[in-house]
Amino acid sequence: NEFGDLVAQLVRANTKNEKLPEQERYEALLQSCINNGEPASIIKAADISDNLITYRRLNIAKGIENMLYFGTVLLKLKPDTYIDKIFTELNGLINNNSNPQLLSI
Repeated sequence: NEFGDLVAQLVRANTKNEKLPEQERYEALLQSCINNGEPASIIKAADISDNLITYRRLNIAKGIENMLYFGTVLLKLKPDTYIDKIFTELNGLINNNSNPQLLSI
C-alpha cells in the first residue's frame, strides 16, 4: 500500500458500502468511523461540515437536511473521549451558530 496501513484504514472507514440499502449505507458508514477511532471520525465530521457549508451556500435543501441528520447521528454516536475541535464546530454548524469561514480548508 503506497500510503500505509493507517491511511488505508481511514479510507476504508470513510467509504460507503454500496451493497447496503441507502439509509443503512450511511448509518453503517457513520458507525464504521466511530468504530475505527477518533481520526476516522474527525475526517467524517470535516466532510459533513464542508458539505453542510456548501449545501447552505447553494441552498440545496435535501443536502442540508441530509448533512444535518448525518452530523447529528455522528455526534450522538461519538464517545466523550473524542474531543477534537471539529466536533464542537460541527455541533455549531448544526445549530447554525458557527462561522463557516472557520472551517474553510
